[in-house]
Amino acid sequence: MTKRQRMGSRLVAGVAAVVLTGLLAEPAAADQTPAGQGSQTARQPARPYRGLFGAGTPAARGGHALDLTVSVYQEYGNNQNGEIPTGALVLNPGWFMGVEGGLFFQQVGQHTTVGLRGDGAFRYYQDIKQTTSPRYRAALGIDTTSGRRRQTTTHVGAAVEFEPYYVLSLFSAPASVEGAAILPTSRDDLLYTQRRQIYSQSFSLEHQLTARSTFSLSENVRYTKADTPSLDVRAIRAGARYGHRLSRYAALRLGYGYQVGGYGLQATQQLNAHDIDLSLDYRRPLTRSRRTTVGFGSGSSLVTAQPQRQWRIVGVANLRHELGAGWFIQGDFARNVQLVEGFTAPFFVNTVTGSLGGFMGRRVELLTSGAYSRGDVGFSRNRYNAIQGSARLRLALARFISVSTEGLVYSHHFDARIVTPEAFPPQLSRWTVRWNVALWLPLSR
Repeated sequence: MTKRQRMGSRLVAGVAAVVLTGLLAEPAAADQTPAGQGSQTARQPARPYRGLFGAGTPAARGGHALDLTVSVYQEYGNNQNGEIPTGALVLNPGWFMGVEGGLFFQQVGQHTTVGLRGDGAFRYYQDIKQTTSPRYRAALGIDTTSGRRRQTTTHVGAAVEFEPYYVLSLFSAPASVEGAAILPTSRDDLLYTQRRQIYSQSFSLEHQLTARSTFSLSENVRYTKADTPSLDVRAIRAGARYGHRLSRYAALRLGYGYQVGGYGLQATQQLNAHDIDLSLDYRRPLTRSRRTTVGFGSGSSLVTAQPQRQWRIVGVANLRHELGAGWFIQGDFARNVQLVEGFTAPFFVNTVTGSLGGFMGRRVELLTSGAYSRGDVGFSRNRYNAIQGSARLRLALARFISVSTEGLVYSHHFDARIVTPEAFPPQLSRWTVRWNVALWLPLSR
């Protein structure tokens, strides 16, 4: 590094240190994995420079880790069309700022890993001088392994959270194919004022029957209680699956899952889904360098919301190419069935996602992403479509401090026949620009 470059870096670091107490955003350390190390989370893009942006190493076996994250952001958002309903405070155009922080503790034993996470956030709107209620979340995860020759792994997780606003989520990353892309950040721009208590719990067990075959059980519960009864949702899913590896790249999957949900006014409307899993999972490199990989999996679901019933094909697909030096390009496709808070019918969702990212030198990371979601709400071909694009440029000022700038464009449209939640705009186009400063402190190792 030249003398001029060193002076420039010191100047930027000095300015960021002054701004840190009152300006900008999202935890640099946030690796967004749940408490513990549940295996359902899609893999993040490779980070060849451990320690930058808060991506520190986890606790060593027999040890522990305690991390603190604090971030401050300022953002400007504007709407291109769509009339904003009364009560949609957080969709108003103009400036706002927010603060986020959290603690993560992990204890790694010989056969058991325990993780505990707590975080919170709030935001302030300068133009109208209003503050949202604080958001908080606490989560606990426990992972265990047992057995000498035939491993058995279990995961138990639970979380409780309070959100002072409603977020429409149509762009969840597919988690059934290893390496699925994750959008640059978990953004909360597209929401409106609505208080909700959310409880969730999960359990999974996988036992290796032979060197090539496994048997697994899983169960998930999610319950949402809102001030407005139409946003109440309860969903329970349980299932079992047998997997047999046919070759290095292919595996046969046989399974069954049952889902029951209540949604809408006081969660009295019922949905039942029988998930029949009879498919081939395939993932292999396409080139000798093993930098290009393809993967897919499929299944089917019989969805019943009385008096209607319908079979749906579901599945995921993924194509990823490693460009070298930490760069990657990736495309994903997911087709699934979702329960969405505030809507009185199930969503039959098709989502395509593309991502490109990597490191521009040792201190700068660029990540871009685009997604398109289209599908039916209910059984009567009532369509919706949504599109989202985002880009983030992040600079590490030091091992524990980063600054970033980020932009987001978003648009959705729901057919007029679809009953949408109160204060939710059926049509909306919005763009935002955000500046962030994030601090990550490994308090104990």
